[in-house]
Amino acid sequence: IMISILTIVLFIVNVKSKIFTYVYVPSVAFVFLFCLSYYYELFKTNFYHDLLKQSEFWIVVGLTFYSAISFPVLSLYKFIGAAMESNKNLLHAIYSLGNFAFIILYSCFIKSFLCIKHLRHHTL
Repeated sequence: IMISILTIVLFIVNVKSKIFTYVYVPSVAFVFLFCLSYYYELFKTNFYHDLLKQSEFWIVVGLTFYSAISFPVLSLYKFIGAAMESNKNLLHAIYSLGNFAFIILYSCFIKSFLCIKHLRHHTL
């Protein structure tokens, strides 16, 4: 639900507006906190899990990396924006960092779907 709301907000609201900062940055922080709570619950249990074969683990890993990389950049967006106008190399570096975060996120999503496919294949 939260991803759908964020997608709608991103398409409606201009990226440079204040609403983007007030909506997207706290939502990324909440996603990161929920990921940390998942890790806490996971390591609190004594039951052994093969994490590399669990799809929810890969989803949370992707969300954790994405939110950990994008939160600092997005929270300092106004300050970085002023510096980027004079330094185009900084603009390209930050843009590449955002793309790197998306690559990790979507790679983990793909791995998650492969885990589901693998699990479904072995249960049939």
